Amino acid sequence: MIESGPMKIFEILSTYRSAFASGLFTTLKLSAVIWMTGLILGALIGVVGRRWPKAVGAPAKSASFVMGSVPVLVFLFWLHFPLAELGLRMPPFWSASIALSIVNVLGVADIVRHALD
Repeated sequence: MIESGPMKIFEILSTYRSAFASGLFTTLKLSAVIWMTGLILGALIGVVGRRWPKAVGAPAKSASFVMGSVPVLVFLFWLHFPLAELGLRMPPFWSASIALSIVNVLGVADIVRHALD
């Protein structure tokens, strides 16, 4: 008897294993880019912002405050689509990397700056 119903989970994984593997690889690449930029630039901005609070600290706090009130997906759309309309087309991977890295850098900078207080 042939079973005609919803696919079982293992059938789905078996059928679409190459798509899952590709998605996992892209996610790991994106995470590596975001983590590295967040740790390096965020720590640098946090330390420098603590050392020079008016020149670097205040703008970093302001940017962090603004970014904290904007949903990440909205920021990603703001970065990707208006730039494409202006003729600056970048691959989705890099627009996601830049948007999520900015959010991560500002978050790490806040953590480092408060840890040094």
